[in-house]
Amino acid sequence: MNPSNIINPPEVNTTPKRGGFWKQLGMLVLGTTISLVLTFGTAWIIEKHQRAKDRHLTALMVINNIEDFAQMMDEAYEYSARMDTLSTWMLSIPVDQLESLPEDVIKQIDVYFDEVIQLGIIDHDKTAEKIFSNSIDTWKNMNNVIFVENVGWCFSTMTFVEKDWNGFSESYHDIFKKILEKDQPKKQRDYTIKKLQNSEVRIELSSTHNRRCWLKYMSELLRYMNHQNMVLMNISEQELQAFTEECEKEIEIEIEQPNFQDFNTPALDLDSLTTLLPIKSKVDSILTKQ
Repeated sequence: MNPSNIINPPEVNTTPKRGGFWKQLGMLVLGTTISLVLTFGTAWIIEKHQRAKDRHLTALMVINNIEDFAQMMDEAYEYSARMDTLSTWMLSIPVDQLESLPEDVIKQIDVYFDEVIQLGIIDHDKTAEKIFSNSIDTWKNMNNVIFVENVGWCFSTMTFVEKDWNGFSESYHDIFKKILEKDQPKKQRDYTIKKLQNSEVRIELSSTHNRRCWLKYMSELLRYMNHQNMVLMNISEQELQAFTEECEKEIEIEIEQPNFQDFNTPALDLDSLTTLLPIKSKVDSILTKQ
């Protein structure tokens, strides 16, 4: 061994190779980019999944709301069966023989009029409609145009049916008011006879049956459109039923529901109106002198 090599070892080149720095920087940038892509990509996937769940929940609310209204229409249809019967019977009485009917029959006809005009109000909760309307852009972004159009048609139809059916009773009241103003009947008997003789009233009575048929048809048409909605959103009957039951489930809390009777207190005693004693005494003294 050469002693000079031990005392003076060969020099080692510690200068970094050209391009090493840029290679490390590139790797750092690439790593950062991949990390950002994974972070934002994961967040986007999670958000997309959550939005899909939100849309599905909204769809369930909308479809359930439409079915609730259809059921309400069915109930109104069944409830108005007696009105249909009464209207048919009242129209069967010859107009020219109404004056000859005894007093008790006329009174009964007047009672029947009160029943006929009470068809039963139908009204739908517009919460689901508002939620759907507020998220309309989300639905359009899905390109699910058929579902949006179907639901829009259902809600507009529900509003129309509600207004038309509830307006039936108002039509009677308007006609009755005109009879009072025009004929000014002195007795209740005369008023009842005038109502049954009136051509507008008889038109309304004759339309009761057709209105009921129309109401039943519209409820089934809404259900037909709603089944399309279920197919479009991949919602089964079982899922809808489970959602409905969950919505109707009673919330258990530790306090009892308030009872009106607990708050129904006796009317105020006049002697307890202490702040009104001066004016009360004055009025009492005046009335006593009369």
